[in-house]
Amino acid sequence: CADVPAFDRAWEERAPEQRLLYVGRYLPFKGVAELWAAFAELADEFPGWTLDCIGAGDGWEDRFLHPQIQHHGFVQPADLTPFLSRAAAAIVPSRREPWGVVVHEHAASGLPLIVSDAVGAAEQFVAPGRNGWVYPAGDRTALKAAMREAMTSADRDAMGRASRDLACSWTPEK
Repeated sequence: CADVPAFDRAWEERAPEQRLLYVGRYLPFKGVAELWAAFAELADEFPGWTLDCIGAGDGWEDRFLHPQIQHHGFVQPADLTPFLSRAAAAIVPSRREPWGVVVHEHAASGLPLIVSDAVGAAEQFVAPGRNGWVYPAGDRTALKAAMREAMTSADRDAMGRASRDLACSWTPEK
């Protein structure tokens, strides 16, 4: 369970830009290679968009370099607020993720969510069509379609509010 109040500032400072956000380790089972490839395939169609990637791991040296993909390395949790508040949506592309507290944290920040069906927390925090998209893990075509929908959606503000509501329904106190 996420410490929901720790993400109040990101929620209160929401000012989404044309940015998608990944926060996690750079490991094969996290699905980062599919994420980078899918975003690169969409980049020409969405030249104003950026994919912010925060994390480190064994795959750091093999990260996909692209002018619209920004690799920020490891960022202390206390310093994530600017990234969370500026993101239009967050992506958790894991091929295997029994839970994934990061989904709850992104929801608490008021982000629309793109999550693979291998992420256990999707069941609790993603209501497809209401606050995000769930796609089959490892399916780059489906991931790309979900990202395209997120990037063109006129409902991102409402989706963010729905994410925040879902996040607040499950807290350490409750």
